[in-house]
Amino acid sequence: GAAGGLRGGAMAALAGPGAGTPGSGARDLFAEGLLEFLRPAARQLDSRVHAVRCLMGEA
Repeated sequence: GAAGGLRGGAMAALAGPGAGTPGSGARDLFAEGLLEFLRPAARQLDSRVHAVRCLMGEA
């Protein structure tokens, strides 16, 4: 759902220009940590959006 798109966008933004430059190892490490941090939040958001959609569908 929305979480998958969000994750893909974040990955694309983090792997943007300069991904192959020296010091990209640190950037990769940072990106991995950021994604690990964002994953649960994105999942929560996705489930909340789904719940709201269900509520609005019943209304």
